[in-house]
Amino acid sequence: MRGPWLALALVVGACDTEDPSAAPDAAVADAGAPDAALDAAPDAAPLDAAPLDAAPLDAATPDAAPADASLSAEDCPRTPAGRCDAVGWITARVAYPAPVDHHTTLVTTAGDRAFLLVFGGIESDSLGGAVTVYDAVRRAEVSGRGAVAAFEDRAPLPRPAAFHAQIILEDQVFLLGGITEDAGGISATTRGLVGRIADGDVGEWRDFPLPAEVRVHPTGVALGQRLYVIGGTAAQGRVLDTVIAADVGDDGLPGPFAEVAPLPAPRSHHASLVVGGHILVLGGFTTGQVPEPDVLRSVHDDAGAVVGWEVVGTLPSTPWTSSTFVHRGWLWLVGGGEGEGAGAHFVDTVRGAPLDAAGVPGAFETFDRPLPLARSHVHQTPVHDGFVYSVGGRVADGNGLRSTNRVLVGELW
Repeated sequence: MRGPWLALALVVGACDTEDPSAAPDAAVADAGAPDAALDAAPDAAPLDAAPLDAAPLDAATPDAAPADASLSAEDCPRTPAGRCDAVGWITARVAYPAPVDHHTTLVTTAGDRAFLLVFGGIESDSLGGAVTVYDAVRRAEVSGRGAVAAFEDRAPLPRPAAFHAQIILEDQVFLLGGITEDAGGISATTRGLVGRIADGDVGEWRDFPLPAEVRVHPTGVALGQRLYVIGGTAAQGRVLDTVIAADVGDDGLPGPFAEVAPLPAPRSHHASLVVGGHILVLGGFTTGQVPEPDVLRSVHDDAGAVVGWEVVGTLPSTPWTSSTFVHRGWLWLVGGGEGEGAGAHFVDTVRGAPLDAAGVPGAFETFDRPLPLARSHVHQTPVHDGFVYSVGGRVADGNGLRSTNRVLVGELW
């Protein structure tokens, strides 16, 4: 599906979506007020307002600290239950080489070495549209007390990619849907890429088809050898309730995707992960860009196929475009945005919920150690050896938006 890039129309304190009739075949790469939030609340204040050509960006900000700085366990902000599971954040000395958001990340190992890899993404203009879509793959070695080495360029993706879902299955990483850029401009793609993870790197990229319906801002997970792509936003800003799945063959490529049990309501800009053999779907928004607080858990038949969804909790102050991970029996959500319409704004919030024996989250609570800045569109925060890594993201800067190249490191207790 090809069409001109439709930037979001912005006014201070409110957002207008694009007019679909102006280009009926155009793919909306990010159809949500959250991306265009200009809320002036304190938690949306830009903490990294240094010039974009600073090297590294934000190195002089008050929260900057050596990436190998030790975070004292005595400073651990305890939860009401007395658990020391909250996080302390530092800003790495090393910045990502370019401002970036709507990218994906992972950590992989090679022997006793570990590497943080970043795939694609965009640089945002002040309206939340894409200045460019990256094909870059970069990696940085991570070691010691969360230290991050300089990023280095690796072999690029076969094509630019952003707004995509990422799934890791054994020694492969899948990038599904989203947008791309070619000689004709920026458009949505109904293709996927799969690369081989080996020796701390990713290569041998191959291309495969997805169903013809556009999906930007979906999420993806793997259960066994089956890939699931969940929700997202279609052309003209239509939020999807559909879930598609495909089995990965012996050749490492997914077979044909087909629809499985849909979500109870359309959802986009959400987070998802597998816990206890079930898919959890958290946050995001539904039709009309209304935040969706229901926490969903997949229901399976005796053969393990997804046949439905159940509500297993609610998420207060529902965030969108958060990242999620599990650590020491807790489900975490990091950053993102909150609110809708004129009240939409990016947040620095770090929250979590304890998981019971079946992997169902309990009540969510906000931890006392927020991110060093309010930011959104960091869709993965991979964890390795007790540290969590957050690269780039989108921030509010005065009356506009922009991508950042800051790298945040959190130490987990």
